[in-house]
Amino acid sequence: MNPILRLQAQVWEEDAAALFDQIPVKPGWECIDVGCGVMGVLRPLSERVGEGGRVLGVDADAASIKAAEQFVSDNGLTNVRIKQADIFSDDFPGEVYDLVHLRFMFAPLGRDDELLARALALLRPGGVLVVEEPDGSSWNTTPPHPAFEELKSVILDSFRRDGGDFNAGQRIYRMLARAGLQNVAMRAAVRALTNGHPYMRLPLQFAETMRERIVAANLVGEEELDALMATVDNIVSKPDTGVLTFALVQAWGWK
Repeated sequence: MNPILRLQAQVWEEDAAALFDQIPVKPGWECIDVGCGVMGVLRPLSERVGEGGRVLGVDADAASIKAAEQFVSDNGLTNVRIKQADIFSDDFPGEVYDLVHLRFMFAPLGRDDELLARALALLRPGGVLVVEEPDGSSWNTTPPHPAFEELKSVILDSFRRDGGDFNAGQRIYRMLARAGLQNVAMRAAVRALTNGHPYMRLPLQFAETMRERIVAANLVGEEELDALMATVDNIVSKPDTGVLTFALVQAWGWK
């Protein structure tokens, strides 16, 4: 299991809960979390739909599905089931869900029109589509440090070269409005991290995961990347350094 995915879901779970309360998600709803990873937003959805509702978590990655199944079992989420499936290639029943949720799907994939069409096809008339994506504008140390900014720039460049866009959160409000959804709304959250919080190391984890792509694209050489990562590691390890996360932008609208 990728520990980044579990940590990321834990960091943003409170904001998922706040979002679902603002919508609000109602008892008895049938919901789907597309790309749920190892835990996604399964728990806050489960709590809000109650015994009369159902939540389906889907992901294409087998290891993530196994971890999600364990998470559901460990937390007694009896109204949640997990399924390995690919939103782009597998068949799903159309227009059956009261809520369709996607988080961190548009940023890495960049297949906006196709992904949005697939998500809308799952949603029943009167249902709500929820999209959560990052905006890296705020992402830096406090005080800012040029090495952190440089590593962040390398990561964002790598996303773009692979067809994605780390700053997808900047466009999702307009995307949903132009798709014809009604009463489109938006909120955003930024976390301030201190005292060596493990999520402060997210750019290092990204860079290590994307190392081969970064070097192959000649964004930086391997030795330069190692030196940059070592500098950032030293910065975020200092007790007087804080980190502001990227902004998590949440947008939703009604079909």
